[in-house]
Amino acid sequence: MRYALAWIALTAALGQQPAKEGSPPTGSMSGTVTEAVTGKPLADVDVYVRRAPKPELHTVTDSQGRYSVHDIEPGDPTVSVQAKLADRPGPPGAGSSRRVRLAPAQELTGVDFHLRTFAQISGKVVDHNKEPVPGVTVFLVSREYLLGTLRYVFAAASRTVGTTSLPMRSTSANHSARVSAFQITV
Repeated sequence: MRYALAWIALTAALGQQPAKEGSPPTGSMSGTVTEAVTGKPLADVDVYVRRAPKPELHTVTDSQGRYSVHDIEPGDPTVSVQAKLADRPGPPGAGSSRRVRLAPAQELTGVDFHLRTFAQISGKVVDHNKEPVPGVTVFLVSREYLLGTLRYVFAAASRTVGTTSLPMRSTSANHSARVSAFQITV
């Protein structure tokens, strides 16, 4: 009894909670998130660790694309990363997930992700006097091969507002695309 009280006092003094009897010690994992084509680190990417029925753990990558998550119960959690698109509303950016195996008290490193982010096309539509033209619809059509046949696929659309064109994000980097602008007058 005296040893049990001493153990509780020691763990309280160290700022730790006593381990639940029979539960294995938690572990941690860390890694980096980079852009798949350029290798540049991606900052502000959401990182989630899910292991049912436990609540998910969440963190965000730093400016060097690094993250670490602590207090993960051992087992086979799913790690998911999701890039943010701060410049437009709508669905999130590129993401990926995978299952990892985490042993009790393990510090798992090198859980890295390489995301293929969306390319962005932006610009200005001007007339023959080099004046901006508002109200023009801009279409992005990408070229891709399917079963050995070249086809053209609608990839995105945007509309000029005032004097600028909204950026379009929906095609992968390093793909050919055609940009067409139409002004529809009624």
